[in-house]
Amino acid sequence: MKSIRKRLAAVLAALTLLVWCAAPAFALEVVDLSRTGSIKVSLYDSETSEAVGGGTLTLYRVAKVKKDNANLSFVYPNGFEDCGVERGDLSGGELAGRFAEKIAARAIGQIAGKADLIPETDGTAEGLRRRLQEWGVDKGVVLPIATKPTQQTIINDWAAQQQDETLYCYGSVHPDAPDVLEELERIRQLGLHGIKLHPDYQGFFADEPRMLPIYRRCAQLGLPVLFHAGFDPVSPQVRHASPEALARIAEAVPELTLIAAHLGGVLQWDEAERLLVGRKNVYLDTAFASHSIDPGQFERIVQRHGAERILFASDCPWDSPVKIHRIMDDFALTPAQRSRIDWENALELLEQH
Repeated sequence: MKSIRKRLAAVLAALTLLVWCAAPAFALEVVDLSRTGSIKVSLYDSETSEAVGGGTLTLYRVAKVKKDNANLSFVYPNGFEDCGVERGDLSGGELAGRFAEKIAARAIGQIAGKADLIPETDGTAEGLRRRLQEWGVDKGVVLPIATKPTQQTIINDWAAQQQDETLYCYGSVHPDAPDVLEELERIRQLGLHGIKLHPDYQGFFADEPRMLPIYRRCAQLGLPVLFHAGFDPVSPQVRHASPEALARIAEAVPELTLIAAHLGGVLQWDEAERLLVGRKNVYLDTAFASHSIDPGQFERIVQRHGAERILFASDCPWDSPVKIHRIMDDFALTPAQRSRIDWENALELLEQH
């Protein structure tokens, strides 16, 4: 493996992936383009199966149908014309990846507005690569999330395609997918380096009993599990992955390598200090650390947990590795400790898994 320079060499960069699929249009004369249709969308609570109202859905039109005599084809509107996908091949992971890049800017804008944040990248893989180069970061780790059971396969295929000399990728599974355990096996075969779970987006609590077989299988396969931990604006009144819940998982599955993002839990750092700091099978990462946590508590958590179990992370595009690194410049850490945090710990995990 290529030697990594001893500067910010392994940033755990979280990307929100929106993956779209389109079915091919066939030349069927029975299609009447003069007729209008409708789409009915019903939302249900994943736990209670009760209907949910009051939500907002956003639909993106990525193609329209053109009829030439008896032949039908797709025409790309609204900036999709140069997406690089042949109109006769509107299926598969490559197409999803191209469309994901096209709608990334819109999605990033919506999330930024909801969270009142200024994004550091445009939300695309190529945009991330460019920013890493500008920041002087040699390597990054992409952390996709399967927000629906049907997404996990195509997202993991996409993640595997993104791996190169700059980007490592984790995979993701959805606990409601009927083939979740089989997908873990496939993630390992794809060469992905771990699992990212975001219980707020995926609609579960981290310490639910039904999750234990998933964690145990991850441990058997040598796949670290990284959790979004603590507060999230998607569900501000509920903590789906609290430090207390993660501590229970660490005790129930001690062989699991558990990574608690955001130093153990956004806005729950006192609890993280009490329940997670010092646990041997728990890593804490520094994602989003320039925004909310007091620098004194930030340093105290790092010192108490030990530099050998801290991972330098940014939560990109929602925080900057440069800002976080500057905060840590004031910490009483030796050069050896900084190297452990900045890149050595991450590289060890990536090489092991």
